[in-house]
Amino acid sequence: MQFGQVLVVVLLLPAMTVVALWFPFGFSLGGFIEEWDVLFLFAQHGVFYIADAASPLALQQARPLTVLPQAVAYTLDPNSFLYWHIVQAGSLIVKGASAGMLGIYLTRNLALAALLALLTLLYPADTMQLSFRSLHINCAVALALLGNVVIIFATQIATRSSRLILAIVASTTFLVALLMYEPVIGLAVLPLLIILARQGVAATWLLRERLDVFFLWTVAIGAWLSFFLWSIGRGSQYHLLAFSDTSFSSLVYRAGALATSGLYRAFYECWIELGQIILMRLSNFAYPLCFTALLLLAFVWLAGGRSEPVTNCDKASGARLVAAGLAAFLVAYTINLYELAHVYITQRTFLVPAIGAALVVLGGVVFLSAILDRRLVGVVSAALVGGCFVVELYQFDKYSRIYATTTKPLLSALVPYISAARNRRYSVIFNDYGYLSGTWDLGELQLALGYVLPGIRASFIFICETRSGRLLPRRPGPTAKRGYCRRTEEGVMLTFPDEAQPTLLRDAAVVELGVDGVTSAEESELTPIPHMLSGRVQQLLAPSKWEPAESMFRRQERPDQFECRFESMWGYASPCHAFGFYDSVPYRAALGSSYAWIGETTAGMIFDIQPSHPVYQLIVEVVDAVSPSRGMELSLNGTKLTEGHLDATSFRATFPSYMLRNQHNILELRTELDSTLGLSFAVKTISIIPVQQ
Repeated sequence: MQFGQVLVVVLLLPAMTVVALWFPFGFSLGGFIEEWDVLFLFAQHGVFYIADAASPLALQQARPLTVLPQAVAYTLDPNSFLYWHIVQAGSLIVKGASAGMLGIYLTRNLALAALLALLTLLYPADTMQLSFRSLHINCAVALALLGNVVIIFATQIATRSSRLILAIVASTTFLVALLMYEPVIGLAVLPLLIILARQGVAATWLLRERLDVFFLWTVAIGAWLSFFLWSIGRGSQYHLLAFSDTSFSSLVYRAGALATSGLYRAFYECWIELGQIILMRLSNFAYPLCFTALLLLAFVWLAGGRSEPVTNCDKASGARLVAAGLAAFLVAYTINLYELAHVYITQRTFLVPAIGAALVVLGGVVFLSAILDRRLVGVVSAALVGGCFVVELYQFDKYSRIYATTTKPLLSALVPYISAARNRRYSVIFNDYGYLSGTWDLGELQLALGYVLPGIRASFIFICETRSGRLLPRRPGPTAKRGYCRRTEEGVMLTFPDEAQPTLLRDAAVVELGVDGVTSAEESELTPIPHMLSGRVQQLLAPSKWEPAESMFRRQERPDQFECRFESMWGYASPCHAFGFYDSVPYRAALGSSYAWIGETTAGMIFDIQPSHPVYQLIVEVVDAVSPSRGMELSLNGTKLTEGHLDATSFRATFPSYMLRNQHNILELRTELDSTLGLSFAVKTISIIPVQQ
């Protein structure tokens, strides 16, 4: 093998792929969920690099290095997400490069090694590669795979002292990965599986000869496990909570998810979805085709190089690769069973098992290599990776769209007024706009404000849903036990769930967020002064370089229709512009199997539409109901549409298009809540479509 070709496989192709993922979007993506938690702690307590019992992140003390990547990025630039992008991209390059080196060891074929590198980087079952909440996970996976590479390389060294030095380096690297994100323990057996996949039965001799190497690897894992258990016993609250409902019987029950969630998603659903995205959503083929063409040239060039040819006997190695990949996937995925919620989502769950799934696909391609021309296999490989590339672009598009349409506009509207209210002890936001109550719709507003405006007291900022009078985020349970708020002549009255007496906030700064997203305040002293905003605010809220109009995935967009799809797979649907709803939850581990409960007597949507037909139909699809009356009154822009009982699985209403406005339509769903649960209907989708006449 020529060094230049090896460099292309392990560095140039992964780096090119990562650059190609970022290029359409630039560095426009910002924070969503846990990012605000970490940034808030940095802003309030100063940057810290280790999450121990004395740190502000003591609940994660069993993962002492979990905050290290974020801390490094914050240290380099505390006022933007630039270095979050750089650290994330760097970890992906290391992950792809490590997989490429494993591929060279496994196949002795550069084209096949490149395929493994890029499949590991882009495997379509995962939807969290590009979200910043995966920053520490991607870093941990990259380090774990790098440790795998070094430990396997150590087994190839005859000199005892040299291989022990490499084994120490490998074990230390893997230990660091475990201290950052312990589910990478699922990759601990990967070196053994890869050696077996390459050598078959002959691997037993190598394992006996290199017991010293694997002894050090095992010692490192044992040291980590001892520390992990000690930290949990000492009070690692995150893990104590996660393991609180875990028992042997529960694990046996959840084991079925290995097939119904893990295998189903990794080897069937994600590939079906890949085809749907390309055929039904992708509207601009030029960019993905250019990338795929470059891949094709690279694969054909590598296939024509001096790699060892794949002969008929390598059908056996293909079978070993499939078996090893399947075992690696199952081991890595099994780690998620300690928390049932993880088996219902795609984010985070498939980051570690991706290498195992990629090995299975690689095994299939090795079979093809045994019967087809190498250059033809290169064409198949380029098409395969090109399709995976489109899926990751789709995820980045979704994240960037949410940030550009929800997170940044809300922060831009509220930050100037909250900044102007610094001299007030309390701030109350009366929210008539919707959002601010769920995972993806900036439900972490107080924490985000605490980072953007580090001088304020985030715990003294309250959000009140104007229509229902509820404090947000909305707490579960009977409505009588939830927090509420209302304005009085003396101030703002707040009632908290755990307090018998209401609290009156006198002289609180009151900010109103209107249905059109415009923010206002009655007090003249709360008038924002743009030039008084800090450099952090101006840098974070500067106009984005990426706008939704630039999306490559607009084929299904119909401005004359509206659809809210409550999706809980975390990354597949933009948050609905809703009020009165809870977060989406799944009822099984599959796309399109999610719903959101109505949690107020008046819930609804705010939406834009450009009507093009004289008659429209409203469809509210439900999957469950606990409302005593099972009735729902539907109103559009203040006009009652219909009131009826549940008809099979939906409520429907037909109305003339003149009732619709181009912007800020308000759809209201009035229901009777169950007195014990505080819920009425579990809604799957809400759509407004033209009636064809």
